[in-house]
Amino acid sequence: MTFARGSAYNSHVRRALLFAMMVVAGAARASADPVVLQTGSAPVVNVVLRSGDVAFKTWNRNAVQVEGAGAQANYLPDRFLAGRIPESIPAWSQTVQTVRGEATLPAETWVLPQLTAGSHDGVAVRGDGDTTVTVPVGTALIIARVNGRSGIALQDYRGTFFFIARAGRIDLRGAGGTAFLQTVRGAISVADSSFDRVRARNAIGPIVFSQCTAGQIEVSSVFGNVVYDDGKFSPGLARFESDRGDVAVGVSGGAQIGAHSSGGHIATEFAGRASVSSRGVDTRAVVGAGGPVVSASSGTGNVLLYDGSLRAHAALGRRSPALRRLFERGAPLRAGTGARRPRRV
Repeated sequence: MTFARGSAYNSHVRRALLFAMMVVAGAARASADPVVLQTGSAPVVNVVLRSGDVAFKTWNRNAVQVEGAGAQANYLPDRFLAGRIPESIPAWSQTVQTVRGEATLPAETWVLPQLTAGSHDGVAVRGDGDTTVTVPVGTALIIARVNGRSGIALQDYRGTFFFIARAGRIDLRGAGGTAFLQTVRGAISVADSSFDRVRARNAIGPIVFSQCTAGQIEVSSVFGNVVYDDGKFSPGLARFESDRGDVAVGVSGGAQIGAHSSGGHIATEFAGRASVSSRGVDTRAVVGAGGPVVSASSGTGNVLLYDGSLRAHAALGRRSPALRRLFERGAPLRAGTGARRPRRV
């Protein structure tokens, strides 16, 4: 994995980018009508909302459209961003209090991939209220930070993105590329997506990947359940873990899965070819002809290993009622119970 925890990077570069993306570069525009800013084919887009949800869409135009009466959109020319795009972005430590104890996400640094060659102009969006941002399909980088219970949604974009929410949900459909996803008290839902590298984490709430493909993937939660259902793995390393929640990995194709649970149980059910061996608190499953290395672990919860979707393994699903409820028709992803007003979130 290439995710550095607790490490620092060049603070001058980081501050320069944040300054460049957040200050007003020209007259700010806010309107109840959509605002369209002409850009190059691969801009950098940064959104910071004090309240309200943000939804990202794509189109085949070299322009960024911003819809939201409380949002201000500003164009930043490529000469303004040149040399200011950092090599990494920090995710600061976050702590939330629950009736089950304190949950902390430690500070972590996320390394950006090499962006597409050429110049990159940008658009900075700041404000309040629900906002829809439509970006060019070739957008190089999207950064979004929202506060309170606000959420982030993205559809049909493949590139590089960095999303942080506090108590809201992050929802991806048809996405891909390289991504960092963090919400402290919310759910993370990802479907029909394909990643070269992805990091997803939260303190409370489920994290569910459904019918996705990933190379390097690291998913973790403190109290929440973690699911990678009916998924595929391309060459790389994959890790799924929860301190006190359940973990489920359903494979479509081959994989070598190592499972560990210190205080819970490990249960397996495969309809197709699989070789399973157990020793103490550890289980190893070679699914199909084998393949990428996958690890699944929980401190006190259960770990479920299977092929396909958990919906096809009713008996296995009964080993974890919490996971089974995630797959009931129409069941929403919620942050779970036991949470109270957060501290330092």
